[in-house]
Amino acid sequence: MRRMKVCLATVYSPREITGVGEVVITIGKGLLEKGHDFTVLTKSTEDGGPTIPQLAEIGYRDVRFFGGMLLVIGALIWLFRERKNIDLLHLHSVSWLTASTAVMGAVLGIPRVVTLHGTFPSLSNRFLNAVFNLSLWLVISYSNLVTCVSEETKGHHKLDSAIVIHNGIDTSRFSQDMEGRKAKREELELGDGFALLYIGRLDINKGIREIIQVAGDLVQEHADLRLLIVGPGDKEMVEECLREHSFEKNAIMVGGVENPVPYYQSSDAYVLFSAFEGIPLTLLEAMACGLPCIATSVGGIPEVIVDKTNGYLVQPSDMEGLRKTLALVLGNRDEAQEISSKARFTVENRFSSSRMIEDYLGVYESLVSG
Repeated sequence: MRRMKVCLATVYSPREITGVGEVVITIGKGLLEKGHDFTVLTKSTEDGGPTIPQLAEIGYRDVRFFGGMLLVIGALIWLFRERKNIDLLHLHSVSWLTASTAVMGAVLGIPRVVTLHGTFPSLSNRFLNAVFNLSLWLVISYSNLVTCVSEETKGHHKLDSAIVIHNGIDTSRFSQDMEGRKAKREELELGDGFALLYIGRLDINKGIREIIQVAGDLVQEHADLRLLIVGPGDKEMVEECLREHSFEKNAIMVGGVENPVPYYQSSDAYVLFSAFEGIPLTLLEAMACGLPCIATSVGGIPEVIVDKTNGYLVQPSDMEGLRKTLALVLGNRDEAQEISSKARFTVENRFSSSRMIEDYLGVYESLVSG
């Protein structure tokens, strides 16, 4: 394949902590390793984060509708200026940025592929819901090819011709490290306690409040239970919930981190009680680090976890199911250890970043050469 310049467009900046942003930068790094070039067309952010030379950041102010329109205008101007240097547009998820980029790419004759990273809940505001559905229609209609991160996403959108490319992670980076585990546990003062890990954005849709409530109930029988809470977001909401369930002393609030690996390695299990997901990277990362994982049976998660084989599935909103499953893991740690080895095997064989990048390169080649 000849050397390509790929523009990866997303409203989720890789300088922020998001799953989509992490997938985008992983694809970009894979392109560089294969001898290609990439640029990420995205919004500017005030959150700091790592310096990434390949970012084309469009000035953005969160001023409701007008902020989005200014972002779109800036992106279209940039794309028009760079049109001769771009061989392919890879659009990630649904936003006015990706929808407008798809339309402009069609006008300029640049091949376009879009990746849908999951299903999307209906918005309570009718106008915003209509705007989102229009964006979804545009990004699909003006792309040459659609890929989805799961079979569930493909089926939900009724896209028979879409290609499923599961998310992947670097299994050499996300792995077990007993020396690192010991050092991090000493730093966190975990002792011999059972460390349950929540890692992700602190958002009510991720189920963090329910996790705290169930953990608060279980600590009566399992006094050594500790909850590690890692990620950015609504810290005040989480702290209020911890107080409500008298769980402050058993929780460790870490906040957002650039390197989550030591937190996986120092934990004993991972939990996700989310209402909506594609294939969450944190789940794959936890499994690669050998953690028994408890997650809701939503989105593409059942395509990763086989219940009680390489992890545990619970139904969304089933608090009693979550409590029973966590109690099972806490009370039968030998079984959890067996499941953890199968979890690692699953990710190595089906959800590696190298496999994901090869799949996307195949798509790129078909569009550019065609």
